[in-house]
Amino acid sequence: MQELSLALNEEKIKLDGAEYTVREITEAGSIAYRAAMTRGSTMEDKKASMGEGMAESEAIHVSYCLYDPAGAPVSIDRVKAMPRRVVKVLFDIAERLSKPITQADAKN
Repeated sequence: MQELSLALNEEKIKLDGAEYTVREITEAGSIAYRAAMTRGSTMEDKKASMGEGMAESEAIHVSYCLYDPAGAPVSIDRVKAMPRRVVKVLFDIAERLSKPITQADAKN
């Protein structure tokens, strides 16, 4: 029998000296992120291509994973106001924390 933990993976980071938390994305956040990617893509010659709105998908992902020093979620508008280089690093951390469990990771 597999035993899974509902605790979210998390990592502390500092933004301008304040301690924030990046957490694993929840299923609700993952659905919003995938929906944004789907809305933003188009099919041309049987190939998916990036369309308008797809660029926002990373900011959406980060907004579901980033928590301020008080533990409150950081809004999408606040994420969009951050420099791209910062959002990219936050997205990469969130992606790493949110990787799917494999059979090898699950406890038997």
